[in-house]
Amino acid sequence: MGAVRRIRAPGFLSDVREEERNDMTDICANKHGGNAESEAANKRVVPAKSDLRELIRQWFVFRGSAGGTCEEAARELGIRYTNCSARCSEMKADRTLIAVVDEKGKPVRRKTTSGSSAGVFRARTPAERSGAFDAQPSLFA
Repeated sequence: MGAVRRIRAPGFLSDVREEERNDMTDICANKHGGNAESEAANKRVVPAKSDLRELIRQWFVFRGSAGGTCEEAARELGIRYTNCSARCSEMKADRTLIAVVDEKGKPVRRKTTSGSSAGVFRARTPAERSGAFDAQPSLFA
């Protein structure tokens, strides 16, 4: 069994085995087009990807149905936005995070600190994760 690494952030703790953090996939590769600095950054963050995903996922669980944006998560957790954004993208792709929608089924958006508009996401509930029902189709399928 691999070593367990603990990371701490305000109110959260994650124990993850070493072998669970072997995650070389770069979710942002299509966006950066093979940029050498981006590829190097992905290699540097590999040991912490699983820990960061779990930390961020727990933040979204804590937020409940109100959800949050990636920028809000990064700010409140005290982590770099770029790391948070990539981990959020991974969790959106695997449907760990799903869009918060309004009463008309339209995705909810919030203003960022730059004045742009960002999607609001939430963690899937245990019933949604178990496949008991699918609350909404993925926006990233």
